[in-house]
Amino acid sequence: MLRIFPFFRLKYAYINQPLTFKSPTNLHSLCSFGFVHDQKFPSPQEDKKTIDKKLEVLAQRERKWIKMISKWKLDKEFSTKEKFAKRVHKGIPDKVRNVVWSRLLNLNEVMEEAKNKDKYQAMLSLARVHGTEARQIDSDVNRQFREHIFFRERYNLKQQQLFNVLVAYSMYNSEVGYCQGMSTLAGMLLMYLGEEETFWALNILLTDKKAVSYTHLRAHETGRN
Repeated sequence: MLRIFPFFRLKYAYINQPLTFKSPTNLHSLCSFGFVHDQKFPSPQEDKKTIDKKLEVLAQRERKWIKMISKWKLDKEFSTKEKFAKRVHKGIPDKVRNVVWSRLLNLNEVMEEAKNKDKYQAMLSLARVHGTEARQIDSDVNRQFREHIFFRERYNLKQQQLFNVLVAYSMYNSEVGYCQGMSTLAGMLLMYLGEEETFWALNILLTDKKAVSYTHLRAHETGRN
């Protein structure tokens, strides 16, 4: 393992540069969620009135969510109310998704617990010495969300963070270790959360009884529909 990790540390060298989109041709476009789309076959064009109406609806939803988040700070039980649940099912606006996800998972509280202080860095250091999943994780990272601006370039910052989260978690939760599906979940979380936040969010979603039950229920409903 000592021979493996120096290679990955070199490949995943920290790139302190802004993420930019470089289209190889004018046949590609970047959607609002950060995914690159092939435009060889143009989609039907909507008229300006329809587009403006959609943007206004989105802006209204964002304003409602921002107002709702301010109430949430004063009332910790706000997330259990019916109004909140209905808006979640309608969809959390992209601009506030990181804040809402963090609060729903109680990430700040979890990360501030004494037992969790510096735990992520400790697991990452431990993985560099004793980890056995680095090769498989590196291979899966290369396949994950390759049409998304964050993960498009090999060994860029977000690929590095995804690799770090997964190898660290494979040491932290030795019962689970690592499986391929985890890279999809962690990659999606990294689109909105920081590296260490993603580590703890992944753990909560995989081990918290309420989160696991809800995930299984939604998966069942999706499969049934």
